[in-house]
Amino acid sequence: MSSIQIISLEKHANTRIVNGINIKLVKTQMVIPAVVSELHKVALDCPVAFVKSTQTGQFEPVGLYGVKQNENVFIVDQSWSGNHLPHALACYPFLFTPNDNGEPVLGLDESSELLGSKGNPLFVDGKATSYLINREQWLIDYAHDAQKTVEFCQQLAQHDLLCKRDITVTINGEQQSLNGIYIIDEEKLKKLSPSALAEFNEKGYLRAVYAAVISLNQLANVIKKANELATAVV
Repeated sequence: MSSIQIISLEKHANTRIVNGINIKLVKTQMVIPAVVSELHKVALDCPVAFVKSTQTGQFEPVGLYGVKQNENVFIVDQSWSGNHLPHALACYPFLFTPNDNGEPVLGLDESSELLGSKGNPLFVDGKATSYLINREQWLIDYAHDAQKTVEFCQQLAQHDLLCKRDITVTINGEQQSLNGIYIIDEEKLKKLSPSALAEFNEKGYLRAVYAAVISLNQLANVIKKANELATAVV
């Protein structure tokens, strides 16, 4: 039986949710999906890169929160240590899931350790709490932002602004390679026509573009954290 269940008063009258993230999963996520509206915040912590979706073949922005497979260097003492918590993590354990008619409705990952007898109630006196209503609105906004992100990446691809970059770093004396990574091509960005720049600006994409460019300086920060983690483990 799936752990993803549609939220209902009948099933979740006494369910409470503790604020937090899925530490067990996140600590193994070297890359985390990002949406266009938060790229300037992701850039405060780590490089913003782009990868091709295995499902659609389209580009998707991600934050590089590590340089080794199955390692996120921003999980420290079982907590998130970054300046910005990615929106993809902030949604958890809520998500949209299809009902019997195939329509998206609010669901819950019942396997989450955040569920229990303490925390934020979903229902009080038979009615949805403001907490639950706000979580649903967050997901609605996130879904809209995800669509804007698709359009943003299509715009980048249309203007051929992404170039492949294989990255090799040394962690605790061992080389680690990051393959399949794409970044903003600064030379092509410089040559972008005034009309194309105006279009990016009109759609609110310029901040995200330049945030992605500047964020590459954060690679040194991630490498430093990875080395500190490797030394601590040893």
